[in-house]
Amino acid sequence: MLSIITVCYNSEKKIKRTFDSVINQRFKPKEYIVIDGGSTDGTVEIIKEYELLFKNKGVEFKWISEKDNGIYDAMNKGVCFVTQPWIQFLNSDDYYLNDYVLENIKECLSKSNVQIVYGRILWENESRQKVVFDVPVNKLKINYLFGCPVYQPATFYSSLLFEKYKFDTSYFISADYKMFVQMIKDNVKFEFIPRFITLFDEGGISSVEKYNLSVQENIRLLKECDVYSGFVRLSKYTKIYKLFHIFLELYSKL
Repeated sequence: MLSIITVCYNSEKKIKRTFDSVINQRFKPKEYIVIDGGSTDGTVEIIKEYELLFKNKGVEFKWISEKDNGIYDAMNKGVCFVTQPWIQFLNSDDYYLNDYVLENIKECLSKSNVQIVYGRILWENESRQKVVFDVPVNKLKINYLFGCPVYQPATFYSSLLFEKYKFDTSYFISADYKMFVQMIKDNVKFEFIPRFITLFDEGGISSVEKYNLSVQENIRLLKECDVYSGFVRLSKYTKIYKLFHIFLELYSKL
């Protein structure tokens, strides 16, 4: 039913946590795909170590290690290996919150007539954790004016979507945001489930890059998707932007 894709590069410090969170699931994915960007640390040795562990659990394990053109190029590569009807991207900085995440989601995926199922995430940095506010399906269009309305680590995609959509590799941070905007505009069917799926580690790629790059990419993608980008431009003005986000969060809960 489910293929999980993990992309990584020089991830020896954290990837075991990701692998363990998958292999310990009570309901396991049919296949697990790891796309490594040609790591020069101990990541590949860890991948080889876990390959047998996953196979012993009945999970088909596929992996490659080669240079790529960034995280979104690696994610596109991963999709090419998928044979299952549902896909999730669980990158090497992220992990499932408990051993029952996939057990609790499998019935929804098996019965769903939508193309995207998304849930909740926890956001973490070195000092604290934070619950990211929910965005219901009927508020996705207003929320994408301010930022990515759906969080990739808590999203399950119908694999059929990738016959039409690909991650735009000209983006360094925001290609998933662009894809979600395109899907929402194309009336792809989304379903929100009020369950926590993953913990997103702020140490990932979208957090360590300069804030201004994120703003620039977000403005660019909205223009390319023919969406008014005035709200994203406000992100340069931190206090005003935070007020808008508070309003948006309250509005989304109505």
